[in-house]
Amino acid sequence: MLPIYLQAVQLLKESFTDLSIVIPVAPNRDVEAYINREIQSWSLSAILTSGASLDKRYNAFSASTAALCTSGTGVMELQLAGLSCVVAYQAHLLTEWFIRYKTKLNFISLPNIILNSAVLPEVLFRTCTSENLAGILRRVVTDDNVRDRQASAAQKVLELLRPPSGSISSSILRESGLSSTVCCPSMIAASKTLDAQLRRPDQS
Repeated sequence: MLPIYLQAVQLLKESFTDLSIVIPVAPNRDVEAYINREIQSWSLSAILTSGASLDKRYNAFSASTAALCTSGTGVMELQLAGLSCVVAYQAHLLTEWFIRYKTKLNFISLPNIILNSAVLPEVLFRTCTSENLAGILRRVVTDDNVRDRQASAAQKVLELLRPPSGSISSSILRESGLSSTVCCPSMIAASKTLDAQLRRPDQS
């Protein structure tokens, strides 16, 4: 995703002459070297938070207005930090077909799935181009209302992540010999997503 992101940033620099780029980097020298090469090939200036400890990442998030994020756990990290974002994802054509026509999910990012609403803009598959990303991210950066809606949604998502004791998913956890009060965050998030899906009227 990095080349698409960097091209989107190039397009954004036409609108924001003082644009600053921060890239949290995994603690891996090969990853850092790859990102540095890509940045230099695009003649861009970026701050790399090398080693990307939790404190460094959240300092970077706190200093930022918006983020580009590939769908995954990073989306939830941005939600926790209260940073508005645009979610992007690319996949092989066959994977896209399977996701679009063989699943009942309307969204790909966990916050949108939980809320059953496109609160976070998702730019997916063939529509995931640098031009589309730049246009949507430009709106997130410049529109206070968009960022406010995302912030409110983030609070709601975080409140909903721990399923109530009487939820369907909690019952499933108990039947599996697990307790939602001691489960890891990923299990709680998966449990809540399952609960949201099972409670929808169109689900059998």
